[in-house]
Amino acid sequence: MARKLPLRLVGTHDGSFHCDEALGCFMIRLTTKFSAAEIVRTRDPKVLETLDAVLDVGGVYDPSRDRYDHHQKGFEEVFGHGFTTKLPATKLHQGRRWRT
Repeated sequence: MARKLPLRLVGTHDGSFHCDEALGCFMIRLTTKFSAAEIVRTRDPKVLETLDAVLDVGGVYDPSRDRYDHHQKGFEEVFGHGFTTKLPATKLHQGRRWRT
């Protein structure tokens, strides 16, 4: 009998569809932790704070809390390894994880 994974909720913004959150949702579901996650589309801060991970919304980049936004002023993270392009936060973090 297959072991059931705990339900995890991953949030991203509602409204218009953008490639960065779509790719972010795809990539985070490639991880063991979020492989069975459901996607919640909202901009409501009260809802976002209850979710297991938040991508492309919320104004916070904090991988220790699974918060991956890149829209806030002061976001200066780059992939490195000779690349200086600012990347959307989920891809930046997950790309580093997969590279190591």
